[in-house]
Amino acid sequence: RTIARLVWSKRLNQAASADALFNTSQYALPGKTCNSAVLKKVLFFDLLRQTQQAGSIVDFDAKAAYDSIIPALATVTCMRMGLPRFAGDFMTLLINQMEYSVATGLGESTKTYKAGANPFFLCQGGMQGSASAAPIYNIHHDVSLTTYTEHGTPAVFHHPNPAEGHTVDYAAQFVDDNQQQKSMLGLLRHYSTDLAQCTSAEEVDALLIRVTNADANRWCKYSFCAGGMINASKCFWQLIKPTQCPNTGKIIYSTAAECPGEVVLKFPDDEDIQDVIPRYEPSVANRTLGARLAPDGNVHAEIKSRYDKAKQWSVSLRKAQLSNADCWVAYRSCVCSAVSYPLLGQQCTVEDLSKTQGVMDQIACHALGLNEHFPRALLHGPVSLGGIGVPTLWADALADKLAYFMHHMRVCDDVGRQLTVSSAITQLEIGMGTPFF
Repeated sequence: RTIARLVWSKRLNQAASADALFNTSQYALPGKTCNSAVLKKVLFFDLLRQTQQAGSIVDFDAKAAYDSIIPALATVTCMRMGLPRFAGDFMTLLINQMEYSVATGLGESTKTYKAGANPFFLCQGGMQGSASAAPIYNIHHDVSLTTYTEHGTPAVFHHPNPAEGHTVDYAAQFVDDNQQQKSMLGLLRHYSTDLAQCTSAEEVDALLIRVTNADANRWCKYSFCAGGMINASKCFWQLIKPTQCPNTGKIIYSTAAECPGEVVLKFPDDEDIQDVIPRYEPSVANRTLGARLAPDGNVHAEIKSRYDKAKQWSVSLRKAQLSNADCWVAYRSCVCSAVSYPLLGQQCTVEDLSKTQGVMDQIACHALGLNEHFPRALLHGPVSLGGIGVPTLWADALADKLAYFMHHMRVCDDVGRQLTVSSAITQLEIGMGTPFF
């Protein structure tokens, strides 16, 4: 496992990423985080609203992702990224021959298992727990993701300035979590003839749903060819159709009753077996990579989740009976990051976070040995003005947003291009003649 971690988790993964060999839709790579994948989804929702395009998004989750890695096929895909042949042969033998046991506080199990124990079901269970599993999975399914970008339907958004071009985005993938995005302009890539034949808005919506079905099943087949299966029970999809009321100017999203349709996944090896994946309204926030995002931008579900998380940590720390010093370390290293992480992709105000902030303040005061009624102005005030300098959730989230914004604008990746298009459209909306950037 140490050798596998050194070769695949570090050397191969970093070398392939440095040479830009991975598909740009992958985010579980060196120098990237799942926050960027969350931002890509948020910007997709924002751009649909700003351009008033109809679009759809499907969230996929793989079933026993690491167990689906086939050693022989993984060797070929790793060699595509530059792995030497002898190292690939070594990896195949290592995964097939490695024998596992279970160790607990009561001792080590007498029975063992290994990937090749069942010749009719090879390598099922051979990669779970391995340090090299996630990088190999990324490399393994990079072929599927690249193939999908060739044949799938993207989400396309034009920059107001034609000279700046447009963004073309197919998916955002973080290990086994895959989000496929498509917009009405994206249909022009493979379905321009079908789109031209539509005579009503209802037919256009039906075409979008049909394309969403086709691409969802296409991804199922690609995953199946790579040795994996889609966990339909954890998948969901949403149809997003924003329209602006001419009287009030408010954006209204069409419901499932107004735009009926469903996405049906067919098992690649037996198409008679089908699963209808859940469809949620644009006002419903679903958990994606730890963040609860609603296409219409409401933050109700996330605010409740953050409050519950803060209360859970508060109760746990009280029961743990830690010293003040240990409690402060836990607060800064665990509690703050756990509670504030999803706020990067949310538009929360100080008032939205007030209840959660109250719980966090109590934890901080107890850790610092202060009365829980200690003045909040002193607790959060800057040290230069006599305060203690404990940042609020809103301030932490704002700092993270600025850091990610500057990063993506500098590297000009998929998220950076989406930010450029969104900010240019915002500039037109507010009537500003000077570009933001």
